[in-house]
Amino acid sequence: MNKCTVLCACLVFFCLSCERKASAPDPDIILLGAQVEINKPGPPSNNYFADISSTSATDPQVTQPYGPPQPYGPLGPHYSVLIPVEINGKWGYIDNNGKVVVQPRFEAVTDFSEGLAAVLVDKRWGYIDTRGKITVMPQFDEAQGFSEGRAAVAQNNRWGYIDQAGKYIVAPHYDFADDFHGGAARILSGNRWGYVNRYGTLISPPKFDDAAQFCEGRAAVLTAGKWRYITLSGTYITEPLFDQAGDFINGVAPVYIGNELGYIKNDGTYLWKPQN
Repeated sequence: MNKCTVLCACLVFFCLSCERKASAPDPDIILLGAQVEINKPGPPSNNYFADISSTSATDPQVTQPYGPPQPYGPLGPHYSVLIPVEINGKWGYIDNNGKVVVQPRFEAVTDFSEGLAAVLVDKRWGYIDTRGKITVMPQFDEAQGFSEGRAAVAQNNRWGYIDQAGKYIVAPHYDFADDFHGGAARILSGNRWGYVNRYGTLISPPKFDDAAQFCEGRAAVLTAGKWRYITLSGTYITEPLFDQAGDFINGVAPVYIGNELGYIKNDGTYLWKPQN
């Protein structure tokens, strides 16, 4: 076999290899692409600071259900492993390959969170697992997704929290109950916000004009037009000084006094004091 024959054989092998690779993309890339499409993030928030407009007590955020009725407004992007679909007026779920894994039999559904999804049966909400098995019997007027092992549910226009077995951790007697975040959840009574931990113990009774979610063990709360910070134990680390107060990230939070920006550390002392 001469050099020309060997060279031609190598070129043919190279071309066939390239064609094979082009026709059979890496399955990991396919999966990643599908997940990026499914788990597409929503638009970035313009409310970085915990001002009144960003955590308004008159506009609590709730899980967006799929299917009629839709009492909470338009549907947002979903972040679930299983994808809600409607067939002949009933809702179920498909997987990333388009295979039906939970047969459509529900009046409405939500995305899965922590392995469970809320479903509507005979105008009552309950929960199913990823196999479609009912784990919490439909009994609630409204239901949110699970976060940190707890879900906010409503009966007779009063909100409380259940665990994944359906047992009440916090009895339903609040006007609204938010998702858990950072070990605590916001609760609303009348027009005042407070906090409860995941064991059902009050961190602070509802007494704040507004309140942000906990982040790194700290949350901004509003009293008489000024923001301060509270810990998971219910103690304050600052006086009510700030006109705006942001979340803690890597131990630091931005704050405003008037139009002047500063930064505080998680012990409440200034890293950078707003300049007058």
